[in-house]
Amino acid sequence: MTVHKQMKLMHPLYIAKLDNGVTIQVYGDYALGDDGKTYYHVGSEDADGVMQTLGWSCEIEGALVT
Repeated sequence: MTVHKQMKLMHPLYIAKLDNGVTIQVYGDYALGDDGKTYYHVGSEDADGVMQTLGWSCEIEGALVT
């Protein structure tokens, strides 16, 4: 049996509608908006290492953890 590592998600993990009205398809730490832009995850990590989503931004170059 040959196992191939999946390099890119082919199907979105989930779909969400942002407060600005844009619908995004989330593929991990990035999402594709119905406005043609790429959005990146903005999150924070608590003391226990649990990641919480603060939002999504098309004005940054990659995922951001604060």
